[in-house]
Amino acid sequence: MHAPEADTLLGEATETIRKQLQQHINKGGHDLESQRRAIRQATVQFVRERTKRRPMVVPVVIEV
Repeated sequence: MHAPEADTLLGEATETIRKQLQQHINKGGHDLESQRRAIRQATVQFVRERTKRRPMVVPVVIEV
């Protein structure tokens, strides 16, 4: 569960992470491990900037 007021923050985080991942892929980062690292880095940076806390981030990438 999360607080309803977190919806805006989650939406902004999703968009920020999506943009960072797309940039990573455009630079040639096509393997899953480098994508996991890019997602983790973007998430940590976003949360740290917004909350002034250092989160534990465990990205789960599912290959389809």
